[in-house]
Amino acid sequence: MLPRAALLGLVLSVLPVSRAVADIAATGSFDVSLTPAPPSNVTFDGDITFDPGPRTFLGSTVDMSTAAGDMTFEGDGVVDIANESAAFTLTAESDGDFDFAAAGRASCEKAGCLDGKGNFGGRLTTINGAILPAGIFTFDGTAAISALGEGLNGVFAINAFAPVATPAGADVQVTSGPTAFYDTVADKERTFTATARFASVTAAGNTEFVAFSTFPSEFPSGIAVNRNVSVFIDIKTTATVTGQVQVCLGYPDANDDDIVDGTPNNLNASRLRLLHAADIDSGFTDRTMSFGSGRVCANVPAVGPVALGVGSGGTTTTVVGASTTTTSLEPGATTTTSSTVVGETSTTSSTLVGETTTTTLVGETTTTTVIGETTTTTTSPPGESTTTTLPSGAGTTTTSTTLTGGGSTTTTLPSAGSTTTTISTGGPGTTSTTLPACITAIECLDLAIAGPLCPGETIDSKLSTLILKKLTKAQKALLAARTTGSGKKLARLVIKARKQMDKVGKKADAFVSKPKGAISVACRDQIRAALILVTQQITASRI
Repeated sequence: MLPRAALLGLVLSVLPVSRAVADIAATGSFDVSLTPAPPSNVTFDGDITFDPGPRTFLGSTVDMSTAAGDMTFEGDGVVDIANESAAFTLTAESDGDFDFAAAGRASCEKAGCLDGKGNFGGRLTTINGAILPAGIFTFDGTAAISALGEGLNGVFAINAFAPVATPAGADVQVTSGPTAFYDTVADKERTFTATARFASVTAAGNTEFVAFSTFPSEFPSGIAVNRNVSVFIDIKTTATVTGQVQVCLGYPDANDDDIVDGTPNNLNASRLRLLHAADIDSGFTDRTMSFGSGRVCANVPAVGPVALGVGSGGTTTTVVGASTTTTSLEPGATTTTSSTVVGETSTTSSTLVGETTTTTLVGETTTTTVIGETTTTTTSPPGESTTTTLPSGAGTTTTSTTLTGGGSTTTTLPSAGSTTTTISTGGPGTTSTTLPACITAIECLDLAIAGPLCPGETIDSKLSTLILKKLTKAQKALLAARTTGSGKKLARLVIKARKQMDKVGKKADAFVSKPKGAISVACRDQIRAALILVTQQITASRI
């Protein structure tokens, strides 16, 4: 006798099924500032930085980091304190021709969207610039929002989905098939499978299966989000349909034993619940009808937001030698277990499933060699090399940096006092700048922010405002990098800080030749020298 999964596959192979295609168009990081702070209606703005590298989606291959580059965005939000959510609209612009508008809902960890994580999920409503192919695109971002309304180094993705042709007829089934998307709450790529079976389609159209990291709608009592299995899918159709709709969401169960594969404590599929809401703002209703063969199904009055939750219940018993520990587990709960085995204390360290820690800084390789009394450290970010020689007992550190494009700097850092930086731009001119000494990247940024960067020269107000804004963002990124325990977040924060300072340097270069509000070459070099001090400390891992 065939197992249920095989029988289901046979049945589906007989039924005419239309399939969707979805891909991850881009991932990256974003900063957001709310003004004024919630709980009132707010305006907000921020920056988007795409992760480097090409991605293939909807039949096209695009590297958004080069095709679009860094973007800025601004928008408005209407906060719903009672439901811990907000409706938002935003527009994002690049330095080139690419821009987009998006609208959706923010889901907040706490009322007023302050002092906790917030997720911004919405569809791109307008896209300009010939970069993205035709399709359905979403902006999905998650950031920790401070009590002051500041969100730094959030994780975001642009996910891409293709509509599914839905023909006229009776008993019409359409499916997403195995579909990839980036879950910014879990900060990882995930997949889902969803199907919709219409009793009758009187006029053909398209059906959309669009995944988000979360919805603001509340789950019924006793049902919770479980990041191992929970998915949030917004189903829409332009077809004209009548009668009930059967919706199914898949879960991994390769051996068809009704245990959800890859879950701690072997989650039984009988605890899975298929939830349906009339719209994003309405509460979910449990409409679970059946489970098995790797999917949970329900009859719903119409397509709309659906989610997979986990009902409460179940205990696990763990036997270790002479010690037995029984732990009752609720979905999403945190447990602390202490056990004593034959008179010895056992300490257990738990890692939340779905979180990954990486301790390699992106794009940087560090080699340290200790020979006698001299330590030489060579760090190579892309396009740049730095050599630092620190003799034992010496009072100075000499750092030589070769810059992209042929320029170079030599910095002598005494144990106290001041730093002398010599800048060679690759042309005939060489500038020596003496700046206050700083021994960490944050200290160097503090000095640059405090200013003046160009003593005796007035800097154009537009440039000075931009410098302050970018340096402050770099400062916040490095302060967060100093305290994070995640290597992945550390790498992102360092990249964010570097990019903010790169923007300052490029603007300073541009203002040398401005017809109005120009700065002198010497001022530009002093700004560059201050930035170099910061980057050298970052390179030396002295944040």
